[in-house]
Amino acid sequence: MKIRTATPSLPQKKVFFEIVNSLFETNQLSNNGPLVKKFTNMLKKRFQLKNLILCNNATMGLQVALKVLNSKKVLTTPFTFIATVNAIRWLNLETVYSDISSTSLNLDPKKINKKLLRKVDTILPVNSFGNNSNFEEFEKFRQKGKKIIYDASHCFGMRYKKKSILNNGDASIVSLHATKIFNTCEGGMIVFRKRKDYVLAKKIIQNGLNHKFPNKSVVGLNSKFSELQAAWGLALLKRFEHIKHKRLNVFKCYKSNLNKKIAIPIINEKENNFSYIPIIIKNETILKIIVKKLKKESIEVRRYFYPSTENLVKSKLKNNISISKNISKRILCLPTSEYLKKEKIIKITKIINKIYKSI
Repeated sequence: MKIRTATPSLPQKKVFFEIVNSLFETNQLSNNGPLVKKFTNMLKKRFQLKNLILCNNATMGLQVALKVLNSKKVLTTPFTFIATVNAIRWLNLETVYSDISSTSLNLDPKKINKKLLRKVDTILPVNSFGNNSNFEEFEKFRQKGKKIIYDASHCFGMRYKKKSILNNGDASIVSLHATKIFNTCEGGMIVFRKRKDYVLAKKIIQNGLNHKFPNKSVVGLNSKFSELQAAWGLALLKRFEHIKHKRLNVFKCYKSNLNKKIAIPIINEKENNFSYIPIIIKNETILKIIVKKLKKESIEVRRYFYPSTENLVKSKLKNNISISKNISKRILCLPTSEYLKKEKIIKITKIINKIYKSI
């Protein structure tokens, strides 16, 4: 049987179907129904969040946040999934890149000079693999008038200094895609700092309509969260602590069995949710050999994030992004899920270690 990079966590069938049965009573499948409201309130309470909106996916969540904050020129990291920069380009906004830190793999505020700052109104860092960005330094930029939007796609349930990691910047967006530690099959959530931004975003994701005052409608789109997604989320949320524990054990097993020369770029193990297990290989040649060998054994690994996105979405402004280019060629994400057995992890690490030792 093939071992996939990411195997989605599933709710208990009985719990899920019990919740789904209520849809046959309410006969409401969309338009902010009772299950969406219940799921939203549970997330707010559990993670101590305000101004939280569910939407159909995180890419749309990024677009909504950019629109609400009236962004025009956006500085972001080239070390990210293509969806981050697609969200910027889809709105016809200008993309500007700056380099990452070699340790956190996140946008490095020290590399954002005054010249770059003058050219942008918004900064969009990515909390890569759940590594927290340098929030304190980016907050200084926000205090000087720059809008800060965090792509926190990997950060469901994570904390920073005893508070939700999503309480930073002007907005944070989380992915609820099937590949993440917590999923609603497809989906996303946006958390805004300001109430007024939250209110506007709620209008935008419902086609911009204002049913009470139609003349006050705004230009919007349909990016609503469905009742069926909410039912899945409500059922799976009951298992979240168990899933986290299982994922932590997977990480520990990889860490204890992998060659110590292979870096695992996770900077805060106590807070990470281990949606991904990234490793950095010595060079691209060895990486390709590892990928080929694992594939022969029906083991899937993914080159997140390769290629560095400046190769896919160009920026008018040329800037030094050498660290991103270098690491994007040498990074792999190993299989992980709550269902991955110890013997499979050991098999994977033995293959990698053997290749590493022989070269």
